[in-house]
Amino acid sequence: MPLNEVLIFPHSVQHLGITISALKQQNAFLSSRNESLVMLLNKEQKAAVEYVDGPQVIVAGPGSGKTRVIISKIEYLVSQLGIDPSRILAITFSNKAADEMSDRLAESFPYRSHEFNVHTFHALCWRIVQEFSAEAGFKPGVQILDQTAAWVLVRR
Repeated sequence: MPLNEVLIFPHSVQHLGITISALKQQNAFLSSRNESLVMLLNKEQKAAVEYVDGPQVIVAGPGSGKTRVIISKIEYLVSQLGIDPSRILAITFSNKAADEMSDRLAESFPYRSHEFNVHTFHALCWRIVQEFSAEAGFKPGVQILDQTAAWVLVRR
């Protein structure tokens, strides 16, 4: 969905305290940002951003632009195709990369940054364990122990 065709539902705008002019400014910023980001991508990166036929894994070496591709992809899905941010899951290995992706998405979508699911593998698994702990047979308040805490528990 092109940015000039984004549907705005009045109840959500009122609920979040967002003005129409602020949303128009954000859409104009995203449009120019998307165009400039796409210009920075090489042919393979652009193909990865525009691929929409199913789940996608981005694998590349350090400094190759993975984070730029992932952020560009998310921006493309949300601003150009109208995908709900809560239906996108971005998973990475390090807290640093997850924080960087979250920060960049907050810059691009200041009024919707809380809707994105950006996690490390460990954080996502921990969130699943917390949400479904009863179904997995865990008691409420399940915790993860670091090596020292596990050693102390075993010694008791």
